[in-house]
Amino acid sequence: GLRSLGVEDVGPHETPNGSGQCHKQEHQEWLASRHRKAMGGGVVGQYPLLSPTAVDSCNRCHAPNQARLGFVHGITCIHCHVQQRPLSDKGRDIDTGPHALNPSLRFIGNTLNSDTCIACHNLPLGTGANGRPLLDTWREWAASGHLAAGRQCKDCHMKAGHYMPGAHDREQVSTALTVTTHRPRLTDDRVSFDIELTNTGAGHHFPTTVTPMATLLVEQRSGSRAIPNTARLWTIGRRVAYQAGRWHEIEDTRIPFGQTRRIEYRLKKAVTADGIVARLTFFPDWHYVGLLTHLAAKAPLTSYHREQLSTAAAAAENSAFEFFSRHILLP
Repeated sequence: GLRSLGVEDVGPHETPNGSGQCHKQEHQEWLASRHRKAMGGGVVGQYPLLSPTAVDSCNRCHAPNQARLGFVHGITCIHCHVQQRPLSDKGRDIDTGPHALNPSLRFIGNTLNSDTCIACHNLPLGTGANGRPLLDTWREWAASGHLAAGRQCKDCHMKAGHYMPGAHDREQVSTALTVTTHRPRLTDDRVSFDIELTNTGAGHHFPTTVTPMATLLVEQRSGSRAIPNTARLWTIGRRVAYQAGRWHEIEDTRIPFGQTRRIEYRLKKAVTADGIVARLTFFPDWHYVGLLTHLAAKAPLTSYHREQLSTAAAAAENSAFEFFSRHILLP
């Protein structure tokens, strides 16, 4: 919390409601943001299974000010907008008025850049699988060319202000990929259909982290009816498993920024088929659904913590949405 930064009292800015007295629009945007929802039953329900050190590690990102404000706020205004003043600046009285703080601290506003995000959006290099952290978003952004071009995380994720759209926002996800469908071909009663997925809009891998997953479903149609046994499914994501005390990578089919994944559908044409459909669905909480469901059923927990995990798992399962669909007639 703020005490670790040497702050005993930041007055009206300590709580989001306090900030909302002056920053009304920003406060309303934050109320609907994923930052506000960073703490919830999916995290709290796991606490009895974790060591105090692990709980503190979770709280540093999911509820950085929980010691002072409780778990209801998640990531608050002060977590991003209060920074330790560099040694060369300490003692200079540059913060006045409602933003006045301890001389070793300062409020920052529109000067926020991607360095602010790294503490929570990139895990240490030693935590992960196959030589890469499970959460490696900042390094993916830095390697994408955006850093060299001067494009910051906020240029995409704060276009709508403090709402911070990301993996749970259909419009944000749909702008990440450029989807190119090629005209289906018929050869010896077999359907050949190619589709290309290019990461043109995400400043990192699509998707980033192990949590989300996208699926591409291609199937033959007769009119508006799907024809049984003609569907093929591809996943776009990073799948991992925790075994023998460490994480193991099962597969990584994500698409780095600027790269294209070409998917080929090859299957015998159904007699009644007159078209083909391609559908992309996004699961923002794919990994959590399995993890939380398993813990709720198997872990030694109280009824309260079990209920927290079950409720979070149900919400995670319901967060999926379709963000691309195309119906193409066969020749």
